[in-house]
Amino acid sequence: MSQHDVKDAIHGLFESSNLSEERYFALKEMSGNERVIKEIATVLNMQLSSLDSWNWPEKGLLVEIRSDITGRHRIPISSKPFFCTT
Repeated sequence: MSQHDVKDAIHGLFESSNLSEERYFALKEMSGNERVIKEIATVLNMQLSSLDSWNWPEKGLLVEIRSDITGRHRIPISSKPFFCTT
């Protein structure tokens, strides 16, 4: 995963998600900081390199389907991928 990929993902979230104001401004701040973008890419690459050894919960991940006022549905995942155990 490159720094460009991280920036694209952040911009995709801006365009397609109903982010809370807090998350929007946090992402906005991160997207302008090259050091943070590089660190995110590095962490994601480390995590993805060990994907086959992650231990997922036997029950699966908890999801909650939400719909917004336009009728679109969102399925946020409650587990944080950065913190799955290896």
